[in-house]
Amino acid sequence: RDKKESPSAAVFELACSNTYKNMKSYLDQNPQVVEYAVEAVRRATGVQEVRQGAIRGGTDGSVLTLRGKPTPNIFAGWHEAHGPKEWASLHEMSMAAETALHLLSLWGKSGNSNKSEL
Repeated sequence: RDKKESPSAAVFELACSNTYKNMKSYLDQNPQVVEYAVEAVRRATGVQEVRQGAIRGGTDGSVLTLRGKPTPNIFAGWHEAHGPKEWASLHEMSMAAETALHLLSLWGKSGNSNKSEL
């Protein structure tokens, strides 16, 4: 608007751009990444039926995946993220750290990032 027309009107410009994309298609092209993550969770927690699902948001995993390093998100022990009641479980954080160690072991034993056997 012309400022002469309405001197009290606010003027702003808005530009929208994608900051991250859904990483599912990238992970689908690299199934061993998710297979190893699931196996690492099994070994760390003893849980055989590992729950998998999509999460909303721009995570470190989505950024790394788009940069060519497929990185699924694994639990970290936090709950009610980004809210006034956010909290973390020390026990779950310990399991997440153990999961990371199992994941390193699985990739180290594979000797090949394209190998899908555990």
